[in-house]
Amino acid sequence: EAYKPKYLDKRLLNQAPIALEQAKKEILRMGDFCLEMCDDLQQILNTGRNGEVEEGIFRGEENLDVAQMEIAEYVSALLHDNVSHEVAVSARREIKQADEFESVSDHIRNALKSYLKIRNAGEELTDVAMAEVKDLCTQVRAYCVQVLDILKEGNKARVAEATERNKQIDTVAKHYRDCHMQRIAVTCTAPVKSLVYSDIIIAFRRANDHLLNVAETLQG
Repeated sequence: EAYKPKYLDKRLLNQAPIALEQAKKEILRMGDFCLEMCDDLQQILNTGRNGEVEEGIFRGEENLDVAQMEIAEYVSALLHDNVSHEVAVSARREIKQADEFESVSDHIRNALKSYLKIRNAGEELTDVAMAEVKDLCTQVRAYCVQVLDILKEGNKARVAEATERNKQIDTVAKHYRDCHMQRIAVTCTAPVKSLVYSDIIIAFRRANDHLLNVAETLQG
């Protein structure tokens, strides 16, 4: 189903605080879409081929492209008037948040595309590699939930918590990458599997970083 804004009522643009609150609801909706994409990706990793679910991820990324543009246009309209410094700062923060969630969706899609390259080449990841990929998907999803909670609260004090969790996930991803390199050194791994596994890890690391960027907007 094509994305349609749920909360962006242009009749409220002359009431900046209310309009910003509506935009925030739409941004949180983007985060929920990212969670759905993670769930769909996890389903594919767990059960294998499912054309409908795969298409849902690609469609989800396209929907978040549209959502990001709609939110940016809506919030930018507030900046055309003489608004307070506080409103201007909040507006720019929300534009940044929407942009970061859109980037998260890009990398979830990229993880899927990389996985499909392996499958379409008639190859399979080892059980160990698949377990690592599934674990990173689970951790990034949980991190998205955490960041959404922080965003809902607008709690600057919890940004440090998000930073720490980002580092933990990145450490795990680097460990998996190093383990992969060690496996390559002692086994005859097909080139497509080796390269694509690395691409999947990179996609999750980048999604992880963009989620941190969402939380860090609260400090701006």
